[in-house]
Amino acid sequence: MPAKFPPSTLLLIREPMEPLSDNGWYLDGASVNTLPGLIKTITPTEASTPIAKGGTTIAGHTEHVRWFLARMNKQLAGEKTTTPWTESWKVTVVDEASWKKLQNALASEYKTFKSGVEGRASWSNEALLMGCAAVAPHIAYHLGSIVQMLAAIRAKR
Repeated sequence: MPAKFPPSTLLLIREPMEPLSDNGWYLDGASVNTLPGLIKTITPTEASTPIAKGGTTIAGHTEHVRWFLARMNKQLAGEKTTTPWTESWKVTVVDEASWKKLQNALASEYKTFKSGVEGRASWSNEALLMGCAAVAPHIAYHLGSIVQMLAAIRAKR
């Protein structure tokens, strides 16, 4: 096990969450292409609109990512996480205040996660290492879903 979290993996985690100075590995580096940058351009109505009957919303995807980061933060702190994944999909509709609050909560959980990963002295727990590394594709997947959902929502205007 590495003594330090692999810097290349941390870069892959940062890419969908932070504007990078250069083009990244899978995004072009512009802030609007990050999850926080994109959701700032989305209205509460757009965030609350499902693209299919019974489907989730952009707000749902955003809350799911926030929930997942909060779960990883608990694991980094040594806490057991037993909350079922279904809990992460409870938010589907937001108003102006709750949408802003969700965006701020996402940013806060990400900041805590990044600090926890960077400051961790030992990565002897392979499951924790893999869970933290899984944040990169997990966020990238939800960012891609939100991009496609937003295109569909705006095309219907």
